[in-house]
Amino acid sequence: MKSNYKPKYAEGEILVGVKGYSKDFVKQFGKTLGYELIGEWEHGDNVYIFRTPVNKEDIACKKFLHYKDFVEWAERRDVKLESRWKGIEKTIGVLKDLGDKCEISDEEYRKKIDEIIDSLKSTFA
Repeated sequence: MKSNYKPKYAEGEILVGVKGYSKDFVKQFGKTLGYELIGEWEHGDNVYIFRTPVNKEDIACKKFLHYKDFVEWAERRDVKLESRWKGIEKTIGVLKDLGDKCEISDEEYRKKIDEIIDSLKSTFA
């Protein structure tokens, strides 16, 4: 089945998955390639966010991928996908909370359902 999903990439940012090296090593490694480490990605282990020149993200990925001894993968950062994951995680939390409190008033139950709907709708940014 063909997907019609269209990512929304962060301008000037890429993700780099490394083979278990320390953050300090990764920071220095990126710096030697000319890229600034700006954070750790919250959706996976050993995945870092690097700043790149805008419209040069693919070139930066190729530079990182050249070093297969250190790098497992590198790709553009899809903030739309991240937003959806956050919405789903929040929804799961609300559902777990609701599962522990099923014997609440109809009004409170409706509020929880609305919170779930709002949480998922927010991922359509």
